[in-house]
Amino acid sequence: PTTAAMLLAAYFQVDVSSLRDEIGEWSWPKRPNGFTSVRTMLDTLNQFGRGIAFSEMEHHPWIPIEAWSILNMKAAVTAGKPIVVLADAPILWNTPKADGMHWIVVTGFIGGIVVANDPSDGSVIAVPTDRFWGAWRLGKKYRNFGQSFEAVIPNRSVDKG
Repeated sequence: PTTAAMLLAAYFQVDVSSLRDEIGEWSWPKRPNGFTSVRTMLDTLNQFGRGIAFSEMEHHPWIPIEAWSILNMKAAVTAGKPIVVLADAPILWNTPKADGMHWIVVTGFIGGIVVANDPSDGSVIAVPTDRFWGAWRLGKKYRNFGQSFEAVIPNRSVDKG
């Protein structure tokens, strides 16, 4: 709920806390064991998107997913479309003792750094691209819950409305 609220608040200039609570109440029954799948994230964003359409980031038919995902993400963010990605938390935060997966909102690139909003504490994080790529790839133990390089992308930029 917090990740979805962070992204939607950027579009609608609303309070993240109240939107998060509304989204949480609506989405909780759709999250088995509390886990938000890409399908649930997509449904949630489309439910609360007020005319903004969200879709899963498509994969190219012959460019390897690893290369295409980064290229597609950079193109979206450069066009003003922040995207929501599912990442392996221990790799993302470089804390091997952590566990689980984590949704974040990618908002930019600075050199070899991926810039994202982290819903766990509302901070802006800067992650080296190679570490981000590893986190987005997901470790083997998480691939039963999600696929590598899953992302949800809006159909328009934040600047347009």
